[in-house]
Amino acid sequence: KTNQAFIEDMINEGLKLGVTAGIYSSYNSWQSVVGLDYNYPSSLGMPLWYAHYDNSPSFSDFTAFGGWST
Repeated sequence: KTNQAFIEDMINEGLKLGVTAGIYSSYNSWQSVVGLDYNYPSSLGMPLWYAHYDNSPSFSDFTAFGGWST
């Protein structure tokens, strides 16, 4: 839960400062860092910049995680 608390602290400080931000992650990274069910950023409406490195300009490999589904 330390990673989750760190992310929440960063988000909350950014919100206080008026920073517009999003999350850059892949399914596997999110799973290993904070767990697939952790959805604090998405619950605030933060956008996901989906990281994938398969040289395909498609998101056909996307699987929902962290509250993001599209």
